[in-house]
This record gives sequence, C-alpha cells and structure tokens, in this order.
Amino acid sequence: MKLVLDGSGGFAGDMFTAALIDAGADYNAVSLAMVKTGKKIGNIRINSGKTEDGSTQLIITLEAEKNHVDAELIKELLNKSFEELNIGNIYREFGKKVLEILIEAEGEAHKMQVFEKLMHHHGHDHKGTVLHEAQDILIDIIGAASGMELLGISPSASLLKPVRTGQGKIEFSHGILDVPAPATRIILDKFNIKWQKGPIDTELCTPTGASLLAALIDNETTPDLEELKILGEGSSRGTKILPIPPLKIYLI
Repeated sequence: MKLVLDGSGGFAGDMFTAALIDAGADYNAVSLAMVKTGKKIGNIRINSGKTEDGSTQLIITLEAEKNHVDAELIKELLNKSFEELNIGNIYREFGKKVLEILIEAEGEAHKMQVFEKLMHHHGHDHKGTVLHEAQDILIDIIGAASGMELLGISPSASLLKPVRTGQGKIEFSHGILDVPAPATRIILDKFNIKWQKGPIDTELCTPTGASLLAALIDNETTPDLEELKILGEGSSRGTKILPIPPLKIYLI
C-alpha cells in the first residue's frame, strides 16, 4: 500500500501521525514509541481525541530545556530511537531523509538576509545548523514511521490537491516572519510540491510538515480517487480546530 494525501487543510507532523492512527494504526503502540523518543529531550505527554467532524486529534505537550537543538544531536537521538524501537529499514531511511531535508532547509534559511539580521540582533552565532523550535521533529518522524509500519504502508505518496500553507505572519523566537516560514517555502519549492497560500491567517504547513511531504511525495501527477482502489482512509486535525478541511489520507 501507499498513500494519497489531501492537504487542503495544511500539513504538520502531529496531523499526519493522527491521520495514520485514524486510518487504523494502533494508538497505544504509536504513542508509546513517541513518548519513549520524546523523553530523550524532555517531558512529554500525548492525548488523543475525536473532533466534532469525526477526525482524530493528537495533543502533544513537550517540555524541553531548550527551544533550539543542534542538528547533529537530533541525528544521533533519531538513530538511537530507531534501534530501540526496532523500526524497519525502509522507515529508518524515510526518517533520515526527512531530517536531512529539514536540516538543509534550515541551513539555507539561516543564510537568508532576514535571518542574518535577526540573529545578529539577538546575538546568536551558531557554527553548526541549529533546528529552531523543532524539537518535535524527532517525535513526528517516529510517529510517522511507526504509524506507516504498523499499517504496512510504503513511505511514498501522491498529492491530491495543493497543500495549503496558511498566510499572514507568525511570531518566531527570532522575530515575526511571513507565512509560509522561510524553511517551509524552501522545501516546498525545492521538491516541486504544489502549494497555495491561505485560506486563513495562520501557519498551516510547518517546516516539519513540509519535510515529511518532501520525503513522501514520489510523483508530480495528480491521482483520480475514483480510479483508485481505496483500502482505507484517515482524517485528522491539528491542535487548533480551524474553519478549514481536515487532513485526509487515503490508503491505496
């Protein structure tokens, strides 16, 4: 099996994992894997619920000592988690690819003038790539990998509609930035992922979400659901309940 994704309501790591659970991945197994991983960087709590439209929602609370983490440390912790959880090789390769995509995009974003000015203003001088406010990348990768493995899904997907990124501004640790965030835009454009701004003023596609998409999407053709044999589907929403469609995934 593989996936067809409808990101009309955006795309983020917690949403993708929630959609996999909604499609049948065992919540207890997935959440346990995420909690074990999350404890490597802080205190973590995960709760699951159903929204009014029947979608699955994950509420993940991670309390970490630092908002920013060194990319090399995250690589090391990810590999340890894969080993401890006995994640299959194709899902390990998927997870490593997600992380590399995010690290590279963050590195490019930091070179952009807006980041240079903001980081200079705040007195930051990082020699290596630092993932800003992205501690959840570890948890999101493990949630996605374990969810897909439990469902027997190949880590590859097609995109049904352009991903909606949201619009407006977001408050970031280094200031206020346009939506989509620089790293998100870099990833979506670099990997030719179709996207549209809007439809509301908030961030709908995160850098982590964009990294997951870039590692998943394996072709540029738009599938026709009516011509596909759908074996299952999942629906999810993020932490906030917004007046937009949920994330929909289809197992084909």
